[in-house]
Amino acid sequence: MRYKKWRYKVNEYFTFSLRERNGILVLSFVLIILQVSIWVLHFLPDPDPLKLDAITMKKLAEFEVELRNKTKSEKRLFKSFSNRDTIQKKNKEELFVFNPNTLTEEGWMHLGFSEKQTSAIIKWRERSGKFHNKEEVSKVWVINPEKFKRLESYISIPVSDQRDTISFVPKYTSKKAYEKPIASLVELNSADSTLLSTLPLIGEGRARSIIRYREFLGGFISVNQLSEVRNLPDSVIKLLIPKIKIDLSKVKSLNINLLDANGLRHPYLPKAQANMIVNFRHEHGNFKTIEDLKQLPLFNDDLYRKIAPYLTVNP
Repeated sequence: MRYKKWRYKVNEYFTFSLRERNGILVLSFVLIILQVSIWVLHFLPDPDPLKLDAITMKKLAEFEVELRNKTKSEKRLFKSFSNRDTIQKKNKEELFVFNPNTLTEEGWMHLGFSEKQTSAIIKWRERSGKFHNKEEVSKVWVINPEKFKRLESYISIPVSDQRDTISFVPKYTSKKAYEKPIASLVELNSADSTLLSTLPLIGEGRARSIIRYREFLGGFISVNQLSEVRNLPDSVIKLLIPKIKIDLSKVKSLNINLLDANGLRHPYLPKAQANMIVNFRHEHGNFKTIEDLKQLPLFNDDLYRKIAPYLTVNP
């Protein structure tokens, strides 16, 4: 029963009406015609793209002539601009001794300058006042270096027009080169947080950490001990080493003959070793030298090297 139901639905879905079948036939016929047309057009010869009529050829020839004439005119225009200096030099150059502050327009033109160049020189002189020396003449933009070399020996400026270099005070004096003051080295065992903050990459937080650890140690005996300070990387320590110094006289010493175990508290001295020092002193008396600590069983060379600078036997 279920099989017949599904079979009925499939047949109903794939069954076309008469009108639908006619539409399918027409669409198939149109597709066949298009396919045949494409196949036929594939074998037809292409039209010659270069085959033009007489009118088009004539217009093309006229356009080429117009383009050629336009190119020639542009070249002439460019040539006129590029050779303007040569055209301006057509005036015959006559060299003679002259005062640039009193020379007339005719005089400048006799020196080989054109009318435009002469006008520019006169305007320059009126705007600046006077030429006080030959160097000021060379600053006029229309006088090129080659021209100035030829005119330099003929320029004569009276003493009255020359600038008094002794009494003349320039408006803007040159600034002295800034000399950075040489900063003194910072003493690590006595500097406060303000002074430590002047060191590179040392802020208030790092300055407090250095001071806190310095008090815990009793003072620094080596710059290498900065690596033990919290939040102080090696890259910062490398910048600090050339800018700090250490005064060993400010290091606080611990007297091993007077202090008890609590008084001997130090980052480099474990509690067990501190108790051992006190017990040894009670049994054998005071230590004569710091090297006597090497007799204690738990004092190895590394521990002795680190703690010895902070210990003393003298009252």
